[in-house]
Formats: sequence, C-alpha cells, structure tokens
Amino acid sequence: MNKDQIRERFFLPGILFLMLVVIASSLYGLKTIFETSNHLAEEFLDRTTSSIQNDIEVFLYPALNANNFVEDYLAVEKQFVKNYDKLEEIGQQVLGRYPNLRSFNVGYPNGDFFMVKKNLDDSLSTKIIYRDNEEPYLIWKHYDEKGNLVNESKEEVDEYDPRDRPWYNGAINKKGIYWTPIYTLFTDQDLGITVGRPIVLSEESMGVISFDLKLQGVKDYISSLKISDHGEAVIVNYRDDILAFYTDNNDSTENVIRPKKINNVDDDVILEAYKYADQPIDQVYKFQVKGKNYYTQFTDLRSIYNDFWRIGIVVPETDFLQGYLVSRLITMFVIVIILILVFLLNYYRYSEKKVKGFLVKYSEQDPLTELRNRRSTIKLYEKIVNHQNKKYDYVSILLCDIDFFKKINDNYGHNCGDYVLVDLAKLMKDTFREEDIICRWGGEKFLIILRESNLEKARLAAEKLRQIVENRMVTFEFLEIKYTMSFGVAMTNKVMPLEQLVDEADKRLYVAKQTGRNKVVSDDVDHHSI
Repeated sequence: MNKDQIRERFFLPGILFLMLVVIASSLYGLKTIFETSNHLAEEFLDRTTSSIQNDIEVFLYPALNANNFVEDYLAVEKQFVKNYDKLEEIGQQVLGRYPNLRSFNVGYPNGDFFMVKKNLDDSLSTKIIYRDNEEPYLIWKHYDEKGNLVNESKEEVDEYDPRDRPWYNGAINKKGIYWTPIYTLFTDQDLGITVGRPIVLSEESMGVISFDLKLQGVKDYISSLKISDHGEAVIVNYRDDILAFYTDNNDSTENVIRPKKINNVDDDVILEAYKYADQPIDQVYKFQVKGKNYYTQFTDLRSIYNDFWRIGIVVPETDFLQGYLVSRLITMFVIVIILILVFLLNYYRYSEKKVKGFLVKYSEQDPLTELRNRRSTIKLYEKIVNHQNKKYDYVSILLCDIDFFKKINDNYGHNCGDYVLVDLAKLMKDTFREEDIICRWGGEKFLIILRESNLEKARLAAEKLRQIVENRMVTFEFLEIKYTMSFGVAMTNKVMPLEQLVDEADKRLYVAKQTGRNKVVSDDVDHHSI
C-alpha cells in the first residue's frame, strides 16, 4: 500500500479520532468547570458570611455586655435596684462607653419605669415614672453634652407602661435574655432592637432591665459592604417572618434598612432566598429567578442565642463566576480546536488560583487597613502563640482605640475617619516588631499581640505608641487633625484563650477611658470605684 492509499484510508478516521479526543477532553473540562464553579461559590459564601457575621456580632455585643454588667452589678448591690440616682449614674456610664446603645431601661412589676436615654445630639435625659402613688407622676431630667443638669420637670403620667412593652414581657416569659423583633423605638421613633433580661426584686417579684440598640449602625455597616456588584446582606427573624435588608437599587428613592413582614416584600430574589432562612445553617443553596442563578447562605447570630435570628447573603452567580461562565461558552464554540482548548484550560487554572488567592486574602485581612482581621488573628493566636506543645514564654496584648473617634467622623466626615484608621495602621506596622501580630479588632479598636514580652515591656511599647500618636499631626485634604489613644494591657505566661486575655485588657481599657483617656493602664482597678 503506497503513501497516497494510506493517506486516503486513514486520514478521515484519524481526523474523526482527533475530534473525539478533543470533544471528550472538552466535555471533561466543562464538567470540571461546573463542579469548580459550585465549589468556589460555596467557598466564597462561607468566607463572606462568616466575616459579616463576626462584624454584625461586634455591633450587637455591647447590648449583651451592658446587660450582663448591670445584672451582675445589681446582683451584688441589691439596694440600688430602685435607687434612681445610682441607676442614673450607671446608665450614663454604660451609654457613654457603648455609642451604639440608645437607652437603658428598667421596668418594675407595679408599672414604675426608669430610663436613661441618649439624645440625637449625644446629650442625656432621664425619665422616671412613679405609678404606685396616690397621684402618679413622671419626672424628666435633661443634661447637656458635658453632663450638667439643664432642666428638670414634673408631669402627669403618660400612657407609657413598661409592662405592655415586648422587651418586658419577652424577658419575663423567657426567664432570660430576650431579643425583640425589629421595631420602632419609643424613645426616638427610629428602627432598633431591644435586649432585656429579668432581675429579681424580691422572692415574689421580678423586674426587667433592657437596652435599646439602634439599627443605624447595622445599616451603615451593611451599606458599606462590597459583597459583590449586586450582592445583598439580609437580617431575618424567621419566627416572626420579619426581615431587614439594605438595598442599593437605582430605582429606589433612598437606600435604607427596611423591616418588613415577608408577605409585604416585593423583591423576588429576596423572597426566594428567604425560603432557605429556616433551613440547616451554613449550607449554600442555589436557586433561579427569571432564568438567573443565585446563591444564598444563612448563619445564626450567636450573640443573640440563636433566637430565630440569622444573617445571610444573596449573590448572583454572574457577580463572581463571570470568568467561568464565559469560559464555558468559549469552550462549546471552539470544541474542535485543541489549541484553544488548552488555552482555556490554562486560563481556567490561572483564574482559579487568582480567585482562591482573593478569597484567602478576603477572609484573613481587614479590607480598609490591610491589617489582620479578628477571625484570622484568633486562629493565628491558637496556632502559633497558644500551642499546647509550645515551651511557653510571656505573651502580652495591647487593646487600644482612638479617643473620641466619633467626633472625627462627625466633624470631618467618614472619609477622614477612614484615612485616620489607615494612617494609624501604617504607623503601628512601623512601630512594632515584625514578629508582633497587629489586628483591627473592630471599628476604631486595635489589638497587638507581643510575643516574648512581659507586662512591663508591653506597657512601655504601648506608652511609646501613645506618645507618638499624641505628638503627631495627620493631614487630610488640607485639614490638620490631632487625636489620642487609650490602652489596656494584659499578659499571660500560661496557656490562655485569647478571649479571656482580651477581656482583661478590655477592662483596663475601660478604666483608661473612664479616668481621662490618652493613657495606658496595665494594672487591675476596682471598676465599682470608677
């Protein structure tokens, strides 16, 4: 058989065989891309939801901390349960420490009521209802921003009765911590959540203490998120069929937190995602709306004891899988061209590596300051610093935050506040050692872990940074800004959870704040004397 006969006999089968190889390879590549797309979607949602969950809980924790503090205090100092002067002092201190809290309330079983509320201008007012009298009456006391009494008035009792409020009845019925649904706060007629807990007044009666938490902070946080081009964050209470979400729809006249009953929501994507709110948590669900694919995932808000509250995100597939969707289309059209197939597979590998690198960075780094975030710092501490088999050295931490940071935002704008945070992050990187761990703990609060440093060395390191900050000027758009910082220092030379060590430092930071700010506190102080 000559060459021409061989070419004629085997050329077409050879081409067909090559086509089959290309088609089989392409189909296998498509299958891999589909599977990897779903895997990356799950990985992305896991990391993003966890990050949002931690930040939302940081916002909610002050209400729990304040509740626990007051309950513990009144358990020891029982005589102050109806000492309104002392309650007023406690309430003013707690509201001053936690900017997110709007009011401190105490309801009594006879209908008496005590409240310290923070006004829109950050001044404070106190309201006391004396209902158990022959002629019931109420007293209002108003203070200026410096704490000076401006006026005091006596009025007839209004219709407000704590025994009719959800936070009172919820805490009494639950016999423990109770989070209300999202509702309009009586104090400011603004959206918020109230957390209450019962307190024992006597063997026969119980009252309730509670704190109002405005949702403005949650709204600001959610609105600042860059989940994806069209992603949304959702807060739901699936017991009461209530949800609140921030929308960035161009057809909307304003972007707001919207609390609604689910049957009043007109967003088809949110309605479909809500169907998965009461399903097993931390699972990724895929659904379609009008031919478009979406992914959603919900997880519990642990800080409110899983009381039917969940945080979730909803992301369209095209937002973060666009490269893979394009790859699928290209592969189907060029299925017979083996060179393009190889190019697509290599492009796929490169894209996968790039996306995975982005996801790892997003989960471990604070996007604004590029410092470690809270979640990754806790994991690193457990892995490196707190290892059970490690020969243990001294480990100290500095917990610090910027004094009066809210005034910087209020006076110069949030862009200026962000600039100060970024500038401070760079300063801390230049000040501390390479082996030290610097973390943005939340908001304007930072955590620095100093390995092989005892308490005195840590105090000196904190004092060094405090003096540098105090003596420097930050320039933002021709504005010269000065600020100071307060520090709480703690140390351990044994295996100790980071949360416990941070709690010790936080107590000392609180002392620094209450005794003048712009200082370092490294010794234990009796908080009751502050």
